[in-house]
Amino acid sequence: MVHAVIVKQVSTSSETDRDVFLKTMGILCQKYHKNVANVVGFHLGESISECVYEYCCELSQVNNGHISFSNRSLYEIICSTEKLPLHVRLSIAVQCAEGLVHIHSLLAENPESHGTILFGNFRSDNIFLDKNFVPKVFNANLSTFLGLSVGQQCTASVDCIHDQGSQIYYLDPKDVSDHLFNPKSDVYSFGVVLLELITWKTARFMSGGRAHMLTTDFLDTYRIDHSAADLFVKKVYDEEGKCFLHEAIDIGVECLELDVQMRPEMSNVLSRLRIISAAQSIRSKLMSAQTKDNGDDRPSQLVAPTPTNNAVKTPPTVVSTISLGILKKITRNFSNSALVGEGSRSKVFYGVLKDGNESAVKKLDPDEEIVVQVSTISRMLKHDNVVQILGYFIKGENCVLPYEYAPKGSLDDILHGKKGITGTQPGTPLSWPQRVKIALSAAKGLEFLHEKAVIHTNIHSRNILLFGNDVAKIGA
Repeated sequence: MVHAVIVKQVSTSSETDRDVFLKTMGILCQKYHKNVANVVGFHLGESISECVYEYCCELSQVNNGHISFSNRSLYEIICSTEKLPLHVRLSIAVQCAEGLVHIHSLLAENPESHGTILFGNFRSDNIFLDKNFVPKVFNANLSTFLGLSVGQQCTASVDCIHDQGSQIYYLDPKDVSDHLFNPKSDVYSFGVVLLELITWKTARFMSGGRAHMLTTDFLDTYRIDHSAADLFVKKVYDEEGKCFLHEAIDIGVECLELDVQMRPEMSNVLSRLRIISAAQSIRSKLMSAQTKDNGDDRPSQLVAPTPTNNAVKTPPTVVSTISLGILKKITRNFSNSALVGEGSRSKVFYGVLKDGNESAVKKLDPDEEIVVQVSTISRMLKHDNVVQILGYFIKGENCVLPYEYAPKGSLDDILHGKKGITGTQPGTPLSWPQRVKIALSAAKGLEFLHEKAVIHTNIHSRNILLFGNDVAKIGA
């Protein structure tokens, strides 16, 4: 059986070099990750040492001792392929971020890792994608690349991938001058790659007969007018897709902050991108199903889903991040005096946002999967009988989602009084017409979710929220 490996050679001529190399190998050999080219072995030499990685490319054929590789780098795909659908590009970004977070977590788990060489070489020509566009981050460490070789039963010659010296376009200018690489160095580089995915242009591209720097041109335009950044993006055919695109752009711009302290952590970038990617993926599937149902041959991303009942859908809006400071201020630091409800995994507080909208601010347990699911459903499925999200803050242990406020509380409040709130009593008994109206509007909301292939799994009276004129909405 033929096994391809990637061998990289590193100078270890001094005792310090050898010590750093051993520390780095010790860290990289600890855990496997599907989005990283993982280390499978190494050799420590007196002056030159070798690191052996799993192969990033699939062998497509072996003829006369020559091996071809079917995987291509993200850089090559951007240069030679029509722009991929937005949900695919966002998925690539999320998985690359997962790979970087994995590498950073290894350092956090290993205090002795100080001085290892794990940062500063993240770029699109070091990201290889398989036929399903699943990326592997390679060359995120140990910067001298020699090429590919094949071990075990094959001694064939192999096509080499050469470092073109392009890393300069992905590095924080301060890192270039000071050589002080750290996790925030990767955040900057990730911002460049994210802009490449969004604009489908490489970090250095030709236009009008001259070379352009993507980061310089894009940021100059963005700072003058955020909406002018659309000039770098081909036409987006619906407003909701445009919203997701702009949220991703905002993340990329934050990653490119020259002030290192202002850049987000990779874990925060990953959390936010997961939400955008999950929402866009659901949106793409819904539109694809709608296109198939209509017998329409146009690309699925050009077709917006059509509501199947008579309820009026709210127009797509940008759901922005809201700072934790603002959320603490409007809820009096999440005090009991602002508490209006609680569940098994969350507490809900009352607050008024800067735009004057009353909000039910839900503070969730730090379970990222739940946050992604809740915020995705809330943003994608806009309906008169489904409660809408007004913003979000997700970072570390803080997962906070402000929703539109239900002035009459929940059905549970009416029936039993507010749980956990001192002195509350059940509300005035509902008339028969009120009960029917509440049941009917809640059923419409639930019907809408089921039509969109969403199973709520948590329907009960506390999640049926009451608004004016006895309109009920399904809460998350």
